[in-house]
Amino acid sequence: MKEYTFLNGLHIKVPQSTCRGCYLENMQCLPEELQPIWSNKDFIVRQDAECPVPGFYIISTRKHIQLISDFSIKQAQELGILIYKIRFYMKEILKINRVEIILEERKVNPHFHIWLLPLWEDIIDKYEIDPKVWNSNILQKDGELNELVEY
Repeated sequence: MKEYTFLNGLHIKVPQSTCRGCYLENMQCLPEELQPIWSNKDFIVRQDAECPVPGFYIISTRKHIQLISDFSIKQAQELGILIYKIRFYMKEILKINRVEIILEERKVNPHFHIWLLPLWEDIIDKYEIDPKVWNSNILQKDGELNELVEY
């Protein structure tokens, strides 16, 4: 067994082979802060489930897909458009000037996901995050991503 800790303080014990993405996809009655902010038949966008950085969004697949090379061309195109739209709204609505976009293909319990991690200077200080991770210029502004335009 292993334990997942979530943004709302929830601690859940799950079998060792359970990945966080599949757990969230199949969890009944998700707390509000873990609810997807957007989804379709292939992808889900939600606030990061563990790290309380405002505007830290995760794009993950609904199905347990491990690698971007496992996507169909149509899914890869859809993902590219989705990343663009989320980043556009982060810039235009949330006024986030810099974002680290990270594609993570894990070796252990992989579940495809992309991080869109805003570079909030005050959050870096508050959570004692190594500034080497975020070495870009940033624009500080609070806000939230309300909705994405359908494509």
